Amino acid sequence: IPGSEKKKTLKQAEAEEEDFKRQDLNPGARAALEKVYTVHPDFYQLNSKVLDEGSLLKQDVMEIYRKTGETLTYEQLLQGMLVDGERFLLGSCWLYYMHVQFLDVDGKNAIRSPYGRGRVGLTSKRAMFLSTETFTDANLEQFEENKTKGTQIGYKLEVSKRSNVTFKNIPLTNFHSAEMEISTGTAAQTKITKKTPMCCACFGFGRASQQWEASPPMTRSINSRVLRVGVSMPPWQTRMFLDIHLDPAMSLTVARDFISQLHAYAPHMH
Repeated sequence: IPGSEKKKTLKQAEAEEEDFKRQDLNPGARAALEKVYTVHPDFYQLNSKVLDEGSLLKQDVMEIYRKTGETLTYEQLLQGMLVDGERFLLGSCWLYYMHVQFLDVDGKNAIRSPYGRGRVGLTSKRAMFLSTETFTDANLEQFEENKTKGTQIGYKLEVSKRSNVTFKNIPLTNFHSAEMEISTGTAAQTKITKKTPMCCACFGFGRASQQWEASPPMTRSINSRVLRVGVSMPPWQTRMFLDIHLDPAMSLTVARDFISQLHAYAPHMH
């Protein structure tokens, strides 16, 4: 029955939406979890616990979320923002992103909280980072607790659903570099460590030979579309990198043209 197949498909889609996946973590949290794999002996238990608890938290958030306060559409947010002589570039196309990270001059450490989902508009005078979106986000942070037996390491998982309205204006005179890194595929990794087998050597009767053991592999999908721009951030001209994580459905042609137009119109880039 066509109708029943459609209904089943919708239910499957809803179930998939409720399931918590590693991709639900923001970029910084994903990198932190992947780093834990190389140092934590019980990574697989931790990874399973993060996914299980993430699904429960995500379900709770979805059930109790209520949109509150005033919101704006993108058209309302833009109304009256353009100045005389300013025009949109890229054929008035937008660059849609999932996250924007604000990193130090080494491109390693975050210096402020990231932006959630939104879009970038490029004009002849500036780049405008806009968001009037409702989206879910997940963050994972490590913390330390002082116990009687010593310091214990734990992880704080937060899942949120929020409505954001943001407007960030960066003049083209503040851009100094732009680059694009696109990477897609699949990766698998394993830890290979040296183990001493349990035998008579454990009781001092002889010397046991050490063996190399491999952990079960961890696989992950790779779908990274990042534009990295170097800016002097207003108002204090703080030097930093912005990592713009593009929406997976975003056209790479528009991303390429974004960089091309930046090079053409930003005075410090040509």
